[in-house]
Amino acid sequence: CTTACFGLLREIELAHLRCEDAILDAVAITATLRLSVSKTDPQALGCERTWGCVCARCGDRIPCPYHAVKAAYEFCVDKYAMSDGTLPAGLPLFPDRFGNICSKTGVVRALEAHLKAVGLEDVTEALESLFGGHAFRVSGARMLAALGIDLTIIMMLARWESMVVLRYVKEAPLQALTDKFCQLQSQKGLPSEVDRLQDMVKQLADQVA
Repeated sequence: CTTACFGLLREIELAHLRCEDAILDAVAITATLRLSVSKTDPQALGCERTWGCVCARCGDRIPCPYHAVKAAYEFCVDKYAMSDGTLPAGLPLFPDRFGNICSKTGVVRALEAHLKAVGLEDVTEALESLFGGHAFRVSGARMLAALGIDLTIIMMLARWESMVVLRYVKEAPLQALTDKFCQLQSQKGLPSEVDRLQDMVKQLADQVA
């Protein structure tokens, strides 16, 4: 869930990620994923997206995209590594219980099981599913927009070429409106504050003289 939300991945893209598509840098503490640029061909790996570790600056308040990929990779090493320590070619980063590529339905069912495990509803009163294959993509986009991340950056991360992002994020950017306003106001008042301090310094210098 963490990897898919931070990467704004479709369920089929998550399923087709291979271990060799994950590049972990223990020095820079970053995780890079080779991703598809075409929703019609999830295996047409054509771009890379990188997230760093957020633990140092965010603590344990939110999941970490770096450690999520690292944990998934280490799970595969523990379970599927061959006698020489290498992984089988093409091994999915998030395999099904048989070590194969998970189906689209399987990814959604795994999400539903996760939601139930943490006590969240996954169906409506009419027993219709609340979440589908784009749940990670939608949730991730809204999370970033609510934090005030620029929509153009979200579009680049999600590999959107149109303003379809607005349909996904809806009112989420407005959640950061107050914080953004206060930040801009403080920046706007900074020059006048500097001028005031400079006048005080000049007055003190005159008094000392």
